Amino acid sequence: MNAPYANSVYNTPWGNAGRNTLRDSDTNLANFQVSKDTNVTERVKTRFDASFLNVFNHPNYTSVDPYLDDAGLTQETTGFGIPSLWDGGARTIKFGLKVMF
Repeated sequence: MNAPYANSVYNTPWGNAGRNTLRDSDTNLANFQVSKDTNVTERVKTRFDASFLNVFNHPNYTSVDPYLDDAGLTQETTGFGIPSLWDGGARTIKFGLKVMF
């Protein structure tokens, strides 16, 4: 529950803020995968995968910390209402080879 004060003023424990009235910053991540299947023999196949995570390497902002318990804390990962720059994870490229028989 929000507070007894909100319940006494607005006749609801949630106050009068509408749903989805506040928006967080957008996340701009793009992932890409390419795979190639090859028949080695009639019974053996191989699959080569190349996965690209955060392919455009775009920086993103983290979500705002909504917990009032963190108010006044000044570490980088805490602090009420302080968005910090998050790199969205570095561009990661993964290669894989799978043998199916």
